[in-house]
Amino acid sequence: MIRLIPPTRLEDVEHSSERDLLRALLRLPSPWVAMHSLPWLRPDRGRVGAPLREGEADFVLLHPDRGLLVVEVKGGALRVEGREWHRGADRIVDPIRQAARSRWALLDAVADRAGWPEVRHELAHGDVVVTPHHRWRGALPPHADPRMLVDADGLEELEARLTAALDAWGPARPVPAGRWQPLLDALAPSLRLVRCDAAAIDAEAARLVQLTEAQHAALLGLLAASSALVEGGAGSGKTLLAVTFAERLRAEGARCLLVCFNRSLAEWLQERIGAGGPGRVDVHSFHGLAMGLARRAGVEVEVPEGPAAEAFWRDEAARVLEQAVEVLQGEPGEPIYDALVVDEAQDMEVAWLDALDTLCPSGRRYLFADLAQRLRTGAPPLARAPLALRLETNCRNTRRIAAPAAALSSLPLRPLALAPEGEPPVHARAARPDQLAAVITAEVTRTLGGGLRPSQVVVLGPARLARGPLAGAPGVCGAPLTDDPRRWRAGDGLLVSTPRAFKGLEAEAAVLYCPPTWSASFTPADLYVGWTRARHRLTVITTPGEVRGVVEALVMGAPVPLPEQRA
Repeated sequence: MIRLIPPTRLEDVEHSSERDLLRALLRLPSPWVAMHSLPWLRPDRGRVGAPLREGEADFVLLHPDRGLLVVEVKGGALRVEGREWHRGADRIVDPIRQAARSRWALLDAVADRAGWPEVRHELAHGDVVVTPHHRWRGALPPHADPRMLVDADGLEELEARLTAALDAWGPARPVPAGRWQPLLDALAPSLRLVRCDAAAIDAEAARLVQLTEAQHAALLGLLAASSALVEGGAGSGKTLLAVTFAERLRAEGARCLLVCFNRSLAEWLQERIGAGGPGRVDVHSFHGLAMGLARRAGVEVEVPEGPAAEAFWRDEAARVLEQAVEVLQGEPGEPIYDALVVDEAQDMEVAWLDALDTLCPSGRRYLFADLAQRLRTGAPPLARAPLALRLETNCRNTRRIAAPAAALSSLPLRPLALAPEGEPPVHARAARPDQLAAVITAEVTRTLGGGLRPSQVVVLGPARLARGPLAGAPGVCGAPLTDDPRRWRAGDGLLVSTPRAFKGLEAEAAVLYCPPTWSASFTPADLYVGWTRARHRLTVITTPGEVRGVVEALVMGAPVPLPEQRA
């Protein structure tokens, strides 16, 4: 079905002639795009400093494989005498010249706004006059061609007539790579009079709390248990509750190990924990812990390259850790802990937890997990501790972001009672994968234009920076691109990462781009994780394919067509 920008209802179209044409346009298939009643404003005769003149195109039609077509619609009691047009007793502007004038004005606007000075030569374009209430009989004016005119009979074969109209102006050719989305943005820009996003986000953040009162009440009781599992969805406060556990244990004088799967999350936790208290908290990713202990113990470790590396980290890292512990146990200040706190427990292998047990002989173990965020294959080892608490409240995201995310999780998850409504997620579409870079850049530019800083925005997708659509790009809006979360948090660039590398972290706004189909590198769990990283503003970019169907359903609140292997 044709895409209307903005969405337009038949009953909202004032003139019956335009309404009848819109009814026919609605039968056109995707990827046709239609813009109704598109105004323009250009200097008279294109001279700099000349007075502005205004106009309006009744419809602008676009097709990624065909180009741009400006449509002028005329209804009422029409007649043509020579080159003069009349409606009843009144003389009216020649619609053929009117359409041409709109076309050139809009092309000039695209050249300026999209930074595309060669648009007149690189984009196929033309114009056409449609008279839905008349049939043409007799000779046409000298400046008209039958293919430039569509009468009432032509509405029955509208796509063929529109294609013929474009062919009349030149050979068909696709919109150049990377130009489709900027073309749409230039004609229908996102600029609108709204409140500053940065100010709105500050107001929303004041109403979002990190831990609910019920979670605080359960805290002391859980610490009294020697082993516990806390399960909850994204944004339910698991990581912050894990931090609170570790800090409380330190305050009791305990030596606590806080460990997670994600290296970037471990770095953030190290910054968050700080120092203080009679005890101590050591923070590591599991693999960082294993390699650090191996270096300290003098254990030689050879990490293979290529596909064998993944098997090493999965199967051998635990043995490396255990071997290092055996060597170090005799040292003063041996690495033995009184308590173990594990975040992202759903991503831990059974052997990894067995290895961690050698560091914590007391057996005090607290696991925090979200099964929907499990991005590794195999069953999670969550039977090691009894389920003590299930967190069912989303404390991170606004309601508009949290509600669709619940459809991607197997756990019950509801927004916080006082959570702000927020803005609905934006669904941006790229016609082809090779247009992703342009669409990502445009959406990041729009997001930063709301007053946000680069350190508040993250770009997520199935590929890291060096291998993704933005590889080699100098930056966006003057901000350099980085794949280092520490540089990003310090304000030294815009972070480009993957949902897996960013899992456990969050940003005020996220721009998430998706591949067309599910794969091992981008599963429904990746979509869930990426979606829930945005606290206040979310943009999801798709290309044609099954993932787009899921995103459209999420945005519309419709049933989500996920594959059977949903996380």
